[in-house]
Amino acid sequence: MTTHPYELGKRSLEHAYLHASFSFHACVANLICHVLLMAALILTSLPLVALVYIVGFCVRTRYIYPSISGVLMMKDKQWHYNGVPLCSPSFTLVFSEWCIGVREQSGKRYILWRDSSSESAYRHLLVAIKKQSISSN
Repeated sequence: MTTHPYELGKRSLEHAYLHASFSFHACVANLICHVLLMAALILTSLPLVALVYIVGFCVRTRYIYPSISGVLMMKDKQWHYNGVPLCSPSFTLVFSEWCIGVREQSGKRYILWRDSSSESAYRHLLVAIKKQSISSN
């Protein structure tokens, strides 16, 4: 695992660095959603045409947003995801014990799972997000 200057030594709340990788929780959540969807479709008394339409709709749309994998960094109150600036991101911390929801102003959404990074980096990022939201209000 590579280290970044902001990950070592410089633990101020003005900078945050998190390197996210594979998440086991994301796979489990996706599997549970698929199983529940299939069980609901099998147990329902809808006509076959409606079931085909529902399955097609679920395949085209994502009911679980993509996971963040790569580098999420905040420097000088500007957020970057894999080197690309995020335009006015908002964060959902309701389920912060498991994940953080990230939504860009353009509508793109991501999920940062807790098990995709080190515990200390995740907590530092969580504190930086909370501090930024308090200072912006």
